[in-house]
Amino acid sequence: MNSIEIRKSNIDYDKIIKLALQKKEWGKTYTLMTNGSVTVTCKMRLFNFDRSYAEFKVKVEYLHDDKNYSDYNFAEYFINNFDKETFKSIIEKKIITCCESVINTINYQNFKNTTSKTKYYAMDITEKMLIDEGYNDIDTINNISNDSVRKVALDELKEELKESLNYVYNHTESSYLYNHINDFTELNQTISELKSDKE
Repeated sequence: MNSIEIRKSNIDYDKIIKLALQKKEWGKTYTLMTNGSVTVTCKMRLFNFDRSYAEFKVKVEYLHDDKNYSDYNFAEYFINNFDKETFKSIIEKKIITCCESVINTINYQNFKNTTSKTKYYAMDITEKMLIDEGYNDIDTINNISNDSVRKVALDELKEELKESLNYVYNHTESSYLYNHINDFTELNQTISELKSDKE
C-alpha cells in the first residue's frame, strides 16, 4: 500500500485533492491520521469525467481486544465547485461518522455478549404466545373471512406484543450503550480533535 502518514488530525487536504487532479496519484491510499489503534485512510474510488468530480473512500480502522473493526464512507469532491475548506469539512464529518459507527458496533456486540435477555421480532411471535399473554382478540381475528384483513390484524397484534416483550430489553440496551460510549478513548479522542477543528 502506498501510504503517506500524517500525524493526528493535521490532515494535508492538498494531498487528497492531488489524488483527483493527477492521474499518477489514482489508486494510492493515504493515511490521513493515526491515533494509537485508530487509523484513518483515504483512497480515490472513482473519477467522473462528465461531471468533473472524484469520489473518495474514507475508512476508519480500529484494533480493539485483538479484533479489527472498521467502517467506511464516501465523499465527493467537485473540482469546479468545492474549495478546500468545504472538502475538509466533508471529510471530517465522514471520519466522525465512521468513528461513531465503530463505537456503536463494538458496544452493541458487547451488549449482546453480556446480556441474557432475548430480543423478540414480529416473526418470533406465535399465536400461542399471544394467547398466553392474554391477547383474547386472536379468536376474533382468526374468524375474519378476508385473508388480507386477517393478516394485517394479526401482524398488528404481533407487533404490539413484540413491543411489550422488548420494553425491558430496549431499555437495558439503551442504558448499556449510553454508559459505555466513552470506553473507547482513542476513537473518542479522534472525534474530539476533529470537532475542535470546526470550532
